[in-house]
Amino acid sequence: MSRSRRADAEAVACSSCGMPVVWCYTKSGARMPCDPELVRILIDDGSELAGAVVAGRISHLATCPYAPAHRR
Repeated sequence: MSRSRRADAEAVACSSCGMPVVWCYTKSGARMPCDPELVRILIDDGSELAGAVVAGRISHLATCPYAPAHRR
């Protein structure tokens, strides 16, 4: 069975705040907890993609009230 390397589709509860999270993968392959809702993101980094709008997820560490306890 093949699993997508972009995100684990099934949401699970955050062990700290109880909100739903999905596990996404960074470019380096590390897993990162994200809020499950897709948001529109404007690329504004000076690259050739600047001005494009893409769908993405926000890191749950940016929205979880208990995030400081999980930072390394």
